[in-house]
Amino acid sequence: GRDPKSTQAVAAELASKYIDEQTKGTINAGTSAKQFIEEQVRQAKEELDTIDNQRLSYLQQNMNNLPSQSQALVGRLTALHEAQKALIAELGRLRDLGAAYRSQLADITKSYDQEIAMAAENTTDPKTTMAWAELTRRRSELESELQNLLTQYKEKHPDVVAKKSQFESVKRDQDQMIADWKNRIEERKQKLTQLSDPRLLTLKTQITMVDGDTDRQQKVLSETNKQIAELDSRINAIPNAEVGLEAIDRDYQTKKSNYDTLLAQQQKIVVGADAAKDQQGGGIQVVDPANLPERPVAPKRFMLSVAGFGMGLALGLLLAVFLELRRLFTIQTTDDAKHYTGLPVLASIPELMTPAEARAIPRRHGFALAAGIVAVLITIPLLAFVLRLTHVFEKFLT
Repeated sequence: GRDPKSTQAVAAELASKYIDEQTKGTINAGTSAKQFIEEQVRQAKEELDTIDNQRLSYLQQNMNNLPSQSQALVGRLTALHEAQKALIAELGRLRDLGAAYRSQLADITKSYDQEIAMAAENTTDPKTTMAWAELTRRRSELESELQNLLTQYKEKHPDVVAKKSQFESVKRDQDQMIADWKNRIEERKQKLTQLSDPRLLTLKTQITMVDGDTDRQQKVLSETNKQIAELDSRINAIPNAEVGLEAIDRDYQTKKSNYDTLLAQQQKIVVGADAAKDQQGGGIQVVDPANLPERPVAPKRFMLSVAGFGMGLALGLLLAVFLELRRLFTIQTTDDAKHYTGLPVLASIPELMTPAEARAIPRRHGFALAAGIVAVLITIPLLAFVLRLTHVFEKFLT
């Protein structure tokens, strides 16, 4: 404010209120911390009492309470595991036996098929008979005669056509002999195939029996696995008093450790809060109390006035130089003409303007004056804003 004494009194009062508020804040913080830690200690004590009662009740209920069926269940489980091992071994043996039977069946089937093929192919080959030889000889003769006729006549000649017909007839007879031979082979194969090999029937019967035994053993193994799973579930579900007690003890120790830690923290917080309350803010004090200065520190009005006057004078000189500089190098009056040319001036012609140009001169002067006023109105606030933003006077005049 403008009154130094009022400013000093306000500053001293603000410092006093600040110290009081800091002291109240410290005391309130200590009180809140005490209340919070007391609530935490109370909750921890309740949890500790609850787990202690639970431990006592569990000890009373399971002092001599171990399940009587546990040993019997363990014995049954051991027997089932042994039976499971035996069933797995038996299944392995049956699968190996079935694989061996199937391998034998495949070998015998392959050998039997080869025997059928060999027996069927033992029929007389028509190419080894006299009839085939006669047809072959006749075919060669006809082919030779046909070639001779073709050298003498065209293909449509009756003799050539007749000879070709005879040649084709002999060829058809040979093809028919081959077809009849193959048909006889196929009929023999079918007859031999219909005759069953006793070895094949025996192996198929054994494979069927082994597959049946394998399926039955697999069902028994599945049932055994199911019983083992049920017994494991029952044994795992049996309450173990020792394990349960250890779990309760661990929980009790955890709660007890948490309770002891909270008690230690409560003691520290109570001591700290009492000490802060006794000090009553003794740790906070005013290092530099408000004093009454003999003269204002800032702003320095004389320096500001001198600086403003100097800046205005410099700006005016710069504008004058800028506006008048161009006149130094031009002829403005008759005296300038006499001075620069050294000749007498006989007459001068005034500036000739039209009425429109004459009327435009006052308007231009008015526009220039308005532009100057607008520039001043814009420049002054802008300059004040820049000076306030950069703190130039505060840096050099304070």
